[in-house]
Order: sequence, then structure tokens, then C-alpha cells
Amino acid sequence: MNKEHHGGIRLRSGKILDNSPVPTVLVLVLVWLAAAVLLTLSVLSQRDFTIFKKGDAAPFSTWALTDFSYVDKALTKTEKDKARANAPEYLLISDQRSKELNDDLETFLAAARNRAEMELQKQKYIPSSSKPAQMAGKFVCFKELKSLLANRRALETLRRDFHSVVSHGIALDSQLEKKNIRIITSGERLLDNFIPPTPEKAAGMVIRKIKGSPEFKSELNDVIVLLLAPGNLVFDKERTAMAQDSAAAEVKEIRKECRAGELMVAQGAILTEEMIDKIKAEKDTLPQNFGMSIFYYRLAVSFLLLLVAFFFLYITYPEFFRSPRSVTLAGVTVILSMLLNYGVIYLFFNLIKHEYITDYQLLFAMVPIPLCAALCTAFLGNRTAIFSLFLVSGVTAMMAFPDRSFEQALRWFFIGVLVALSVRNIRNYRSFFFRVFIFGALSIALINSDLIFSAGKKIAVEAVAVTLLNSFGCAVASLLLVFAFELIFNADTNMSLMVLCDHSHPLLDELKRRAPGTMFHSMNVATLSEDAARAIGANPLKAKAGALFHDIGKLSNPGYFVENNVDSPAEHDKLPPKQSCNIIREHVSEGLNLGRKYRLSKFIKDAVSTHHGDDLVSFFYRKALEAHDSTPGSPPVFEADFRYTGNAPDSRELTIISLADACEAACRSLKDTSESSIRAMVENIFVHRFKNNQLRESKLSLKELNIIRESFIKDLVNFNHGRIAYNKEKNNDPTQQPVVLPEQKSSVQN
Repeated sequence: MNKEHHGGIRLRSGKILDNSPVPTVLVLVLVWLAAAVLLTLSVLSQRDFTIFKKGDAAPFSTWALTDFSYVDKALTKTEKDKARANAPEYLLISDQRSKELNDDLETFLAAARNRAEMELQKQKYIPSSSKPAQMAGKFVCFKELKSLLANRRALETLRRDFHSVVSHGIALDSQLEKKNIRIITSGERLLDNFIPPTPEKAAGMVIRKIKGSPEFKSELNDVIVLLLAPGNLVFDKERTAMAQDSAAAEVKEIRKECRAGELMVAQGAILTEEMIDKIKAEKDTLPQNFGMSIFYYRLAVSFLLLLVAFFFLYITYPEFFRSPRSVTLAGVTVILSMLLNYGVIYLFFNLIKHEYITDYQLLFAMVPIPLCAALCTAFLGNRTAIFSLFLVSGVTAMMAFPDRSFEQALRWFFIGVLVALSVRNIRNYRSFFFRVFIFGALSIALINSDLIFSAGKKIAVEAVAVTLLNSFGCAVASLLLVFAFELIFNADTNMSLMVLCDHSHPLLDELKRRAPGTMFHSMNVATLSEDAARAIGANPLKAKAGALFHDIGKLSNPGYFVENNVDSPAEHDKLPPKQSCNIIREHVSEGLNLGRKYRLSKFIKDAVSTHHGDDLVSFFYRKALEAHDSTPGSPPVFEADFRYTGNAPDSRELTIISLADACEAACRSLKDTSESSIRAMVENIFVHRFKNNQLRESKLSLKELNIIRESFIKDLVNFNHGRIAYNKEKNNDPTQQPVVLPEQKSSVQN
């Protein structure tokens, strides 16, 4: 008695927990927060244009989030360059070159004296190879030059003036191209506001006190110019660089103002250094709590998306929200998809930064949208997949393309819908993998055909490669996640149900060996359930798999069930009605124990626990009443002690299994298996279940119940149709003799 009640309490408490609204609310809040957090994280990462090079085209538009000022580095650099250009240039008087110039003058004068002495001795003068000596040898007005050499005072004046101009520096024309120059003497003295003479001007300064004919002075001037032509000023790099740096440092940074809402970068604009600096400056000047303000705004946006998606899902598919397990599955899939999409977008930015990918539009084909579509469709169906895709594609588009998110959300939404339609009703894992891969690639290529066929050859090749890699990755990941979700959430897919329908499952194999009658009964119920589910548009695989396993609990005491032993009622005759009832009822709890042991999915265990609901074991209840009436003073009989401890079936498939189980078992007790008898029996069972409130949670309409009833009648008539009698040559052929079925003594409810 305690065990029975304990089992009933356990079943009901599990049902209450599974229908609790807490998991549903928690998952919806987690989806909401995940969307808001990812959108917030993407805001600043979207504005990081450092991953692009100057000269690239901006992939999206960006507007200022707040008022800020920034340094116009390009204009500031231009002004600093101007200051550098206007900075003084320092020229240093070289002692070595000054000595060389003075030595050349002395060489010229010495060569002139030597020529004069040679001419006085009537000898031919042969000058040395030095340039000053050559000039002395070619001097035309030599007589006046000899007079100059003989005039000691004039000669000293010439030397003094020559040394003077050399000591102040002789500049070349190229050195005087910059007007702002500074002269540094050999003694490190600055000659400020002094412009050094060129050789031509210096020569005029040297011979201005020399007397003689114009021809002599002109020729002597030419000689002095040639002697001074090398100059003696050298560029002082260190002092000049210091002056330029000092001038550039005095230039103040040029700042510009940017107002909130101002367009900073337009989509397609060629990125300049100023644009990148502007975005960096905004990021640096944002207040510390600005991230929270963005987060609050994204909370509102994601809430609206979530509200729209789940509102329309609730209108079209309210049953979804009555199953916390389904809501949890959908929520985990949506969160996982959004996280994966964010990770792919982050990876894409880094690939662009390192120039592994050359075009931003390849992101269209890189985001793994088919994954969400495949997972939601496999576990929850197309309706849930479509609304989940609406949310995932919307959030992902806002993460990747803030200025054209609506257009891209539509692209990704249609990709997901095409993949979802392609994998619906898939019954094996191999087909699931190949359909996700093939239809994922085809849908991505179709929706992004403008990128593949309108771009250049290189981009088109990259787009095709990214598309194939994306779809293959989605196929692998979705298959692995299907296995993981089936284990973690104890959920089922058409693929796992198809595996369960294989009669080689250990439980079914044991049922065939130890309880062949129950196995035959389960196979018949599976056929009835599958056909009826298909007739009303329910899931026939669910109905078939649940029907095959619904009576596995009978393995504990197979001999006490009539289908395994026609003499089993005699076994029950030896037991009190209540004990017999307990044995019959325990096949539900035993079936649940086996389901947990073999890790069967929740739906299969629900089929075990609900196929009798909380119906009355009427045969033994009536038998107990009869025994009580015939035995004065016996304990009272309580109806609750003769009821199953399960719950009423709460889905269309479970209700079909429950009705099919009752109809198939009752049909085997009929002596008359004509269509009218079968119809009357089926209708009585339907009416009985309805009146006893066993269809209260079935979610079946009267129209669907009528369709199920007619499907049952058709199949049961086919199960029990008569065999065609063929004429035999021999009248004593035993196959012509009618088959006499043993008369069933009593009916034990299955």
C-alpha cells in the first residue's frame, strides 16, 4: 500500500515540477540578458576601425554616441611640418676648410712669385699640378700682379681681407636657399642675423682696396672666386634637428568638436587617419558608466525582439510554453547560437585585421545561422525554429551590421528557414548531416548570390570557400549537439525515435523472448498509433516508438498478463483481487524503472506512465466488490486502491497510444470480429475514456477523435479479417478445417 502511494506521489510531483513556470521564466530571462549583453559588447567592437587600414572602404556607418573633442592629427602634423620647415638651419664654419682656403691663397701667391723669379732669369715657368699654381701660371695681367706682390702693404691688405671673409664663412648658393639660417663660428659663437657671402660677393670684398687696372682687378676677382668656390660652411644636423623639434613642440594640437548623433564614418567611405582618430578619441572620452547606459538601451531592444518572437509563438503554438523542457531546449539553443555567432564575428574581425580575409562582405556567408535552424527543427519542430531564427538573426544582424541590420536579418532569417524546411521529418542521422551541409551551403549561396556572382573572381572564390566551410561546420556541430542534447535534456528527435523503433533494442528483444504476447500486442498498438497519428497530422514516429515501449513493465511478471498466457486468469484466481490489481498496476512503475535504467527519453517514459492514466482496473474492482458483498464483515473496498497512479496523457501522441492500447486489448477478447462488433467496441472505449475524464489533457478535438476512431476501426478490421478459402483437391486437407479459438474465461485489463 505504501509503495503504491509512494509511486503515485512521485509521479505526480514529477509532473508538477515539469509543469512549473519557473524554468520557463528563467530561460526567457537568460535569453533576454544574453541578447542584451552580446549587443552591448558588440557596440564598441564595431567602432574599432583599427582592424582596417587607411584607404579601406568603411563596411558600415558610425554615428557619435556622445559629445567629444578630438585631435586632428593630420592637420596638426601639417602645422608641425610647417614649423619645422620655418625653423632656422644651422651652418658651422669648418676650420679644416678655412685652412684649405687660406692655404690655396698662399699657394697662389707663392706660385706667382716663383713665376716672376723664373721670368727674371729668362727661364720658362712650369706650374705645378695644383689648381692655385695653374691659375698663377695663366694670369694675364701678371705685371700688375708682380707689383702687388712687391707692395708689401697692399699684399697684407689682400691677405687680411681674404682671411676675414673666410673666418666669417663662405656660403654656397644652395646653402642660402633657406633664408632662415644661423652661422656658428669655430669658437662656437653664434653669428645671428648674418648672411654669409657667396664666393662672388666675398671676392669683391677682398679686392675692393686693391688698386690697378679694371682688367687686373677683374682677373684677380675671378682668381679669388675660384679660390673661395669650395666654401667652408657645413650643415650642423644636430643643432638644426634640435631647432626643428623645438619649433614643432611649440605648435599646439589642433582639436575639433564632434556632437552626439553626428555621422563620423559613412558606409563605403574611404577611411582616413582622421576618421580612425575620431573613433579612438570617442572611445577614450566615453564616461565610465556609459557601458551601462548602452546596456540599458540594448535591454530594451532585445526585450522588444523577445516579446515579438514569443508573442507570435504563443499565439500560434501555445502548447510550447506548457513544456518547460521545450522552452529550456529552445532557450539553450538560442543562447548557444548567439554566443557562437558573436564568436564568429569576433574571429572574422581578427582575420581581417591580419589580412587573412580581404572583404568585409564575406561575413554574410560566415555566420553559422544553419546551426540554430537545424537544432530547433530537430527537437522542437518548424514553428519553434522559425521564431527562434527571428530572434537569433535579428540580434546577430545588429551585432554585425549596426546600420543595415534589418536587411541582413532578413538574409539570415531566410537562410535558416530554408535549412529548417530541409531537415524536417528527417529520420536518420546521416541524412540529417548531409541535408544540413548541402542545403546550408545552397541556401547561403542563394541568399548571398550578389556577393558570389557580382564581386570579383577572388572574392567569389573566397565566398564559395567560406560558404562550404560554414555549412560543413554547422553540419558537424549540429550532429554533435543533437547527441549531446538528447543525453543532457533526455529529449528525443525523429532520428532517435527511429532508432528506438528498431526491434533489436535490448528491451524489445527481451520482450520478444520473455513476453511474446505483449510484444505482439505492442506491435499492433504501434501500428494503430502510427496510422492514427499520421491521419491527424501528429508525429507518427513518436506514436510508434511510445507504443512499442508502453508495456515494457510487464517484463517483471509476464505470466500474469493474459496475452502471454491464456491460463493467466487462473493465476489470478489464486490471489485476492487487490493483490492481482497491484500486480497489474505495477507494470507502469516497473516500466518507468526500466526506462530510467536504459536511459529512455522523457516521451517514452511518459508513454509508459500515461497509457492507463488514472483509470480504474474495473475487472478486479468488481471482483473485490463481489467478494466483499459475499463476505460479511470484510474490510471496505476503496475505488482509489484499484486505480492506476499515472496521469492522464497530455499530448496527442500519448492519447493515441492510450486509446490504441485499450482498443487492441479489447479487440482480442471479441468472439465476433466483424466490422460492426469492432466498431461498437471501439466506440464504447472512446465513450468510456471520455466519460471517465481520461481525455482531459489530450489536446485533441472531437474531429480528431473521430478520425482516430475511424483509423483504429480500419486497422483492427484488417488485423482480424477472415482468410480466403481456396478449393483443395483433397477433402481431408487439414488446412480446410476451421480454426477453433479457445474460449477466453475472463478479461484482464492490459
